[in-house]
Amino acid sequence: MVNTPVSVLMGVGTDAAVMADCRAKLAVGRAFRAEIISYGHDGQPLRLEWHIQPFPAAAAPTRFIAVVRDVSELRALEERQARLEALTRTQSRVATAGYDLDALQATCERIGFRSGIIAPLTGGIRTFGVLKVYSARPRAFLDGDLQVLRWASGVLAASLEDAWHHEHERQRRQLLVDALPVLVSCVDRDKCYREVNDAYRQWFGLDRAEIIGRHVRTILGDEAVVDRVLEGVAALLQEEVRDADTVCRWRGEEFAVLLPETGAAEAATLAQRMRQRIGETPFPRGRGHHRQFRHHGTAGRTDPGCVRG
Repeated sequence: MVNTPVSVLMGVGTDAAVMADCRAKLAVGRAFRAEIISYGHDGQPLRLEWHIQPFPAAAAPTRFIAVVRDVSELRALEERQARLEALTRTQSRVATAGYDLDALQATCERIGFRSGIIAPLTGGIRTFGVLKVYSARPRAFLDGDLQVLRWASGVLAASLEDAWHHEHERQRRQLLVDALPVLVSCVDRDKCYREVNDAYRQWFGLDRAEIIGRHVRTILGDEAVVDRVLEGVAALLQEEVRDADTVCRWRGEEFAVLLPETGAAEAATLAQRMRQRIGETPFPRGRGHHRQFRHHGTAGRTDPGCVRG
């Protein structure tokens, strides 16, 4: 604002030395730039960046041009980032101390920790690590805190155990499927790949990461191939069944046939006939074409309370 006196609401956070430097420089016509803690009308502190320039610069100044920018949020963000980095460094120091209690104690003392609790993360016969909680106060933890930490470490260890078993089972299943000398893929209802075996990956010359999650059309090539094949399979299945039977889609690229009043032996014979018919029928082929038909079995229901398969 032109020709308006500049006022700063000062408080306990305002640096008196910075304000004295500001007055001294303006008194001799020099520029001033600094950050000042000022206060709003509601009493809340504000961190303001001041840049005051005499005008005109080449002669005796007749006025000053002041640019003020509120940097409170920017500095608060920088402080939070600095605290987070410090916390990360602290965690790294404590983590690298490992299970050596002497080294761990020395590290904690250098950082400023005075008390702590360490609980093992044990699931079954495996130990996944330890859960460490520290405080800057001596004897900060009571028996109740120890019980809570034991409960928390037990829950975390159980979750890690479940994750380990899931990953171990996934790897074991992947090894078994990779050993099969056929192309195997799992496709969801959106026609996107969820799993493929090694033979499938090698056939198309792609890594698993380049296949998983992609639509089958992007792997097979021709966008119309998949739909035409599915339509052709559905038509063949419909020709093989009776009027009372029902052919329907089941999940992504699979079919199910409902055969009322049909025994297991008859259903198996029909499935074998369908497989042979499909194997003998030429279908359109996309990139890396491969023919595969799998029969997953039959299931029968004799009464509302009994299901056999």
